[in-house]
Amino acid sequence: MNEPSPAPPIVPPRPFDDAPRATPGGCGRPVLIGCGLAAILLGIGAIVFVLKAKSLLIYTMEQLKGQVVAAMPAEVTDAERARLDSAFAAAAARIRTGEIDPAALQSLQGKLMAVAEKAPRRAVSREDVLELTEALERFGSGPAAEPAAPPAASPEEKGDDSPPLARGAGTEPGASRTVARARTTTQGASST
Repeated sequence: MNEPSPAPPIVPPRPFDDAPRATPGGCGRPVLIGCGLAAILLGIGAIVFVLKAKSLLIYTMEQLKGQVVAAMPAEVTDAERARLDSAFAAAAARIRTGEIDPAALQSLQGKLMAVAEKAPRRAVSREDVLELTEALERFGSGPAAEPAAPPAASPEEKGDDSPPLARGAGTEPGASRTVARARTTTQGASST
């Protein structure tokens, strides 16, 4: 029959043998170097993006213009096409100068993206082209100039020779009480 095999002999540990080293915890050096390089590259990319944002925006607009022009319906007249081209040129010139109104840019980007989404399906309508042209023209022309308010006339020009405290009396709630207190304080100080 089968006899059980004897167990392997137990060898006692030697007191001066090298003990296995424990592996250090945490990330290894290659991982730290790789993460550091990735952070440096991301930083460089962010700086380049900030410096080239205008060029990138113009490039994107030119690409979208190509998509829109390729998908324009036949009912768009040559005058409307020329108007769209000049509106794109005006918007690009506005971006190059750096005079960008954020609200107008956001509105323009929304309209551009809406038309660009329709372009691959050839679903761009004449109304879409006209709305995009108007948005580009609004952006290209810049913020509407506000009429300058006429300068307020000074008290000397008005011929008002009343004391400064009395001029504003009654213009604000409680102003007359403040003026009255100031007068009584001034009169009380001068009589003593």
